[in-house]
Amino acid sequence: MSAPSSRPWPLRLVIALLRLAWTLLVISAPLAGVWIASSLAALGNGPLWLVALAGALAVPLLPLAWEGLSAALRRRRMAKKKTISKLRSRGAGRVETDARISSLWDRLVLRTLAVNLVFVGGLLWSRPATVYEAVSARGDWMLEGVEAPWAEALRRQLHAAAEGFEWLHERTHENAYEDLLDEEFTAPPPPRPGAQHEPGKASGQAAESGSGQESGRAGQGEALVEEDEPVDLETIADAVEAERWPMWPQASEPHPLIVDLPSAAEVSIEALAAYVVEHERDPFGRVKALHDYVATRVAYDYETYKAGGPFPSQSAEHVFATRTSVCAGYANLLAALVTEAGGEAVVVSGYSRKLGGGLSGEGHAWNAVKIEGEWYLVDATWDAGGASPEGDWRFEYGSDYLFAPPEIIGLTHFPDDPGWQLRTRPLERGEFLRQPMLRPRFFADGFEPITELRSHFDVDEALSVSLANHDGQFVLAHAVSSEGAVDCSVLGRQTLEIRCELPRRGQYEVQIFANDERYGDFHYVGSLAVNRVS
Repeated sequence: MSAPSSRPWPLRLVIALLRLAWTLLVISAPLAGVWIASSLAALGNGPLWLVALAGALAVPLLPLAWEGLSAALRRRRMAKKKTISKLRSRGAGRVETDARISSLWDRLVLRTLAVNLVFVGGLLWSRPATVYEAVSARGDWMLEGVEAPWAEALRRQLHAAAEGFEWLHERTHENAYEDLLDEEFTAPPPPRPGAQHEPGKASGQAAESGSGQESGRAGQGEALVEEDEPVDLETIADAVEAERWPMWPQASEPHPLIVDLPSAAEVSIEALAAYVVEHERDPFGRVKALHDYVATRVAYDYETYKAGGPFPSQSAEHVFATRTSVCAGYANLLAALVTEAGGEAVVVSGYSRKLGGGLSGEGHAWNAVKIEGEWYLVDATWDAGGASPEGDWRFEYGSDYLFAPPEIIGLTHFPDDPGWQLRTRPLERGEFLRQPMLRPRFFADGFEPITELRSHFDVDEALSVSLANHDGQFVLAHAVSSEGAVDCSVLGRQTLEIRCELPRRGQYEVQIFANDERYGDFHYVGSLAVNRVS
């Protein structure tokens, strides 16, 4: 066999690269196992000592035990072979030696790799959906509160590594509504320009509307941040306060045309669209009227939704006739109405997060409409109402998701095609999961985070969150767990401190509600997942 120095340099390079890949594999397998297990513990508020014990077993206790057991069995086997050999040859034959091809170090490395690959594979097989959520949302748990440059660089690397597990989400999540969408209204997203549907200043032109409301125009304007920069919550709140999105929020009352709609206009989709076109000149007003019709006339098929299907036809014609559907039917009908009225609309499939709905959310469908060359996002389902405390569904009109800015609707909605985020830099799914679950009303009501908000918090005994309250809203909050709910204290007015004393170790969802009056019905504006770890 030739000496290493006499080998051709391409062969030496290949061998060196193989050794490097082998070394990286041996190192990364135990690190991946500990990272995944600790992220699962951080997400589910599990004991980290158990993760440490599992890590110690994987490296080096189990490999050492395996080696010890293998050596003992080998000695017994060799002793038996020597005895048999001596008996057969009457002591004159050749006796087998105990020489081994691999060294002790090589065997320990191989056994360590095998143990950790089984450990990682077991985690991925047993909890595929939770693994992706854990590494995406809590994979940087060890860096919580650390703001040094090295920590930020490591955090970015961990987030990038977490995106490599997105296939687990795709394997375990199926959007039940995607196949119910009308293919006539599906389309690829528009090209991503430098500032597609970014907030801008009104052009100063206001078309007269049949509703008597002034309708500004969202110009291209400048992006909130540089193209490769993420948009933080403070920037969004500042943009809302500065009225950078002239078409949002919309009036919280249904369009007058829909309130006083004659029965003759409701005989067909064509008749309704023609009536709205005839009486509403402004294209934004037309879409609002059609959105309001869908949101106030179509009841959500909550019983079928709770049963998990099967769903009846969700075609626009069927929904218009029955006045009942799930999200796919809302989206199909609105797209059909806007198209019949001479506009352009598509249906968008993806996932949405709601109160008590989990980190990744569930399958959903909504719309994008094109008005005066700009695309806007609309969700008539979420503006129609929701589940009541009694467990059924009730109408509760809203306009929060009518022309909602991409940065705001993107806190709760994540489309399958990232182009329909309508952002200059679409979010990765992991970035979406790390965002706090805030509704558009959070910003429309004038709240601005002072405390940095994220999807999950770890606390010792209490959660304390500070908010700027620019519009002087009244706020209620409570922490909900599997054992019930506890009220949180809310102090201050222009600057609020929400403090939740958590009674025991466990997982909580801190729900925040607001109202412009001290008494009355408070509406939900957002929630935070909190682990009391001690």
